[in-house]
Amino acid sequence: MADLIPFAKYEGLGNDFVLIDDPLDRLEPSDELAAAVCDRHLGVGADGLLVLGAPRDKEGLGRMRYWNRDGSPAAMCGNGVRCVAKHLRDRHGAPLGPFTIDTDAGPVRCRITAEASAVSRVEVELTVPRTVPAEVPVVLPDGARELVRQSNGRGVRFVPVSMGNPHAVTFDVETDAERQALGPALESDAAFPEKVNVGFARLLSDAELQLDVYERGCGFTRACGSGAAAAVVAAALTGRIPWGRTVTVHLPGGDLLLTAPGPDQPVRMEGPARRVFEGTFVARHLIPGSRESSPSLSG
Repeated sequence: MADLIPFAKYEGLGNDFVLIDDPLDRLEPSDELAAAVCDRHLGVGADGLLVLGAPRDKEGLGRMRYWNRDGSPAAMCGNGVRCVAKHLRDRHGAPLGPFTIDTDAGPVRCRITAEASAVSRVEVELTVPRTVPAEVPVVLPDGARELVRQSNGRGVRFVPVSMGNPHAVTFDVETDAERQALGPALESDAAFPEKVNVGFARLLSDAELQLDVYERGCGFTRACGSGAAAAVVAAALTGRIPWGRTVTVHLPGGDLLLTAPGPDQPVRMEGPARRVFEGTFVARHLIPGSRESSPSLSG
């Protein structure tokens, strides 16, 4: 790996990322390096690492790979893909759209709906939601479509949904204390072999909901784009909102607009992406073993 690595810092609704532009696929970041880069005290600091490489098919303008803050890889990040779309527009001359980004969850179509020097609004066509248990993946009792876990003497129901990464959404929790307890507990629940992002949703109307997300490998974040999509899908699956309704999802970092046209159609998301700053880092200085050695002085 190259010693001095340029990067750009992006954020979408406060969900922040380090983005490394690697069009020739010269880099192969390790999980350890991803965690070190995202470390908020000893690294650059971020919720996740994005690496933009060469696309694997002629339709894509680039391939997005993603690592969570703890260094674990994930196939999709909804806020991250908006940031990649802005980077492609600003730094590689991508058209306003539509254009396609190659991801490990499949191709994602993007369109820039408004732009300024730092902030752009990006519309993203995410993947078709998957709710078959084996495709989430989640282990459920035969015939069940919801997971029930006990909390405070009652059953809390979670709707499993995959948006290219696994989510479990509940509408049964309203207190922060219960969210703080159930988030990490469900993330590592044995029912989810790949762990899970946990969404705590509250329906405000049939076109508006509030959402907090405990992201696997990261904890509670200010926003989660794929989590917002999963919450809208879960609300439609359970009859709380109609399919095809554009829903405003209020997250701690701000609002996203989500539309789930139907159970077998891609979910559309629109929200902001902002370039914060750019810089370089020395990879070997961030790896924990390298930090521990102190330089010597010679006379």
